[in-house]
Amino acid sequence: MHLIHLQCAEAMQCAGRFNCPECRASFDSVSPLPRLCKDNTKEWFEAVDASNDGRLSRIEVQQVLKAQFRLDWQKLEQHLESLWSQWDQDGSGYITYHELIASGGLLEYLTGTYVADHFQVPAEHNFSNADECPSLSELDGWFLYWDTDKNGSLDVQEVQRALIKTFNLGGDLGRVHTMHQTLQAVWPVFDYDGSGEISLEEFTTPNGLGQTLLLSLQETDAYKTQRAGTVQMILQSFGG
Repeated sequence: MHLIHLQCAEAMQCAGRFNCPECRASFDSVSPLPRLCKDNTKEWFEAVDASNDGRLSRIEVQQVLKAQFRLDWQKLEQHLESLWSQWDQDGSGYITYHELIASGGLLEYLTGTYVADHFQVPAEHNFSNADECPSLSELDGWFLYWDTDKNGSLDVQEVQRALIKTFNLGGDLGRVHTMHQTLQAVWPVFDYDGSGEISLEEFTTPNGLGQTLLLSLQETDAYKTQRAGTVQMILQSFGG
């Protein structure tokens, strides 16, 4: 199961693209993932149960929690083993629907205050103002800013969020989709050790991802400046 922003998925459909940007598998329809609350537990469980076997694997749960809840994942993953043993009450390695809604189960943790209180993203990681972000020319600072889980590396999702802000793509779903596909395609080129994530050393190395993004940004800014100058000349020629 792969999760994608609903508006991006709908934009892909409108453009006639019916392949998952993660694995390229084809899909027929798009369904929103419901929020987990006490009133829709069955609906949420069935949506997350991608394998349709009546149980949730740890991978299925992790993917959904990362997509739906803003948490300190580095801290949560350190405690996930003990938490999972509480949620998986019969020790099967999976969570059934009855375990989901049981006392002390996953539902109680997520809809209560425990997870929010213990695994909340630190305040310094809650970046709401893009102006606070270091310039991409400051490769180390930019990397550390967008390493939101502070694990010393950037994953694809962190870089994608960073690029949406850095290149001001938020309102252009077409460009966001193109950027996502491009990033997926070139990721192995810059992930030198094949870990699936890019370390600070990989990011800042000559001709690494950092320098490549910086050159792309500089070319984009140069184009915008040139275009603005051309528009100004046109306006002046018409007495504007």
